[in-house]
Order: sequence, then structure tokens, then C-alpha cells
Amino acid sequence: MRCINLAKALRTYCDTYFIIPNQYKFPQQLLNTYNLPYITVPKTKNMGDEVTYYPDTINVVIVDMADYEHVQNPEKLSLFFHKLIDRNVRVFLIDGMFQDKLICHDYPFFSTVIQPYVGAEKDTAPNSQEWIAGGAYAILGDAYRDCPRRTTSKQASNVLISFGGSDPQEITVALAEVLSQNRKQFQNQLVRFVLGPDMALTTKQKITGILNDLENAEIIKAPDSLKPLLTEADVAILGSGAASRYEAACCGVPALITSIVPSHDHQCRLHQSYGCTEYLGHYNELSETSWCRALSNLIDDFQKRQSMSLAGQKLIDGRGVERLAVEIGKILA
Repeated sequence: MRCINLAKALRTYCDTYFIIPNQYKFPQQLLNTYNLPYITVPKTKNMGDEVTYYPDTINVVIVDMADYEHVQNPEKLSLFFHKLIDRNVRVFLIDGMFQDKLICHDYPFFSTVIQPYVGAEKDTAPNSQEWIAGGAYAILGDAYRDCPRRTTSKQASNVLISFGGSDPQEITVALAEVLSQNRKQFQNQLVRFVLGPDMALTTKQKITGILNDLENAEIIKAPDSLKPLLTEADVAILGSGAASRYEAACCGVPALITSIVPSHDHQCRLHQSYGCTEYLGHYNELSETSWCRALSNLIDDFQKRQSMSLAGQKLIDGRGVERLAVEIGKILA
């Protein structure tokens, strides 16, 4: 979704198109929904060969490939980047940060590297002509622009739990068990569990079974946006994915966060240093007691929740994608 949000913001400065291998139908359907233009290219053995089919009119390519697969195997993209450079295409790379970034030793010199994350400006400068980094450029959807100032409730009665689209580690299952085993401790809270659109059926069944007899638990299936849920939440429990952490901060929701992969540890600690989250460590290091203590302490500490809420909305204002589009527009001018 962040590419869609960025493409919408960039239309003020340039013509934008998505390039999609023609065998991928869902992205085409999604872009049609948002009325965003795209170009399809034939299926190829690798992304390097794909470049052969790019129209000659394309002179800038924004690449967002900072996912786990490519971070672990950065050489897969090396040929792709070199072929783009050979065609005199200016490459803008949206990269991760610190241990979670993509760039490896045989990548070419990029026009621009973009790291739209809290604390990314403290990373080592990349091999690029331009560098855009920091939480000021966090890419969120239109719904998060200029969120109203949060008023912290004295009583924290609404808890939101979300671990992304699929939660393959089944952290949501573990938290459902924590609530089930400690139902008396959290009986005054409505606890909402978000089941992402790509969550495995077996995982959903486990969660449903555990929460079946809990009156204060609510299951939310594949919401279009977390915004309405965050607006009502007093506390959130989230994974280390940047999008949900920044959305919570923008809405002024204090968040307990846990890292899903070890490479996220440093960025979670950086985010915590700004005062809007409490980082609990890697998920497999957390016991039932650890979860209960952290959640109970935050629920009971009104001053801390208020402080975290103010810090979050100061850090993320929902206008990062607009700032990023302006900076890209300046570079393209």
C-alpha cells in the first residue's frame, strides 16, 4: 500500500506508472480500484530480463523491494539494478535501515536512496547521489493526515492487538492464550484481535477456539484499515512492522511492540527512544508473565500513556508521503 500512497502523492510532480509482470492479476485489480495506471510486461526468468520490456519513455524507476526475502538475498536484485543503470534509468530505491537494509557491495550507484523510517537518518549514508531518511517521511495513507490531537482516557478500557497481514509466527495465538489464562486480570478491558487478510486458516481457527468463551474479546477479520480501530484503542500491542507502529503513533495510541525478526531489534529500540512505544524484545523471549506485566503496567499508568500519546503524534503527523513527494519532485525537476 505504501507504493500506492506514494504514487498518488507523486502525480502532482510527474506521470507515474506501475510495472507489473502480466501473470500477476491481483495487483492489476488493486490498481484499477485506485484508478492508477500500470504497464504489464511478459513473464521472465528474472527481474534483470524484465527490464528488456520496459518502454523507452521510462527514465526513472522507484523500487520498493525492502522485504524479508530480498534483504536475505540481495544479490537477486543486483542484475536488475545494473540493467536499469545501463539503460540510463535513474533508480530511486526505497530501502530498509541498519541490519534490515537491502544494499550490498555489488549494487550500482543509485540516484536516490529513501529510508522513510524513524531513526533512519542515523544510519550510514548509502551509495547514492541523494539520501532521504527519517520518520518525517513515513509513508501512511490519506486517512492518517492531520489526525486530531488525542485525549488520553483515565481508564484504558480498549486494547488492540495486531500483527500484520499474516502473522506466520502466530504471536496473536500466544496473546489469545495469555488473555484466556489471565481473564480476571483484564476483565475490564475490551481486547480486539485483528486477523490479517493473509493469516492461515489454521491460525484463525486456533485464535477463535481460544477466545470462544471470552466475553471481553472481539475478533476483527481483515479490516480495510486500522485507523477506526486505533481511534478507539487506548493501548495497542503490535509487531515490528513499521507501518502499524507509525499508524499507532500518528493516532496517539501508546504501543507495546515486539520484534518479529532479529534484524528489527535496532529500529524498535530507536523508535522506543522517542517515547511513544515500549519495546519488549524479540517475541520468542517473552513469557506469559512478561506480557501480562507490561500490559497491566501500561493500562494502570495514565501519565505514561498520556506522555506516549503526545510523543507519538509529535513524531508522526501523517504527512510524510507529501514531504517525500516534494523531495522527489525537487530531484526530478
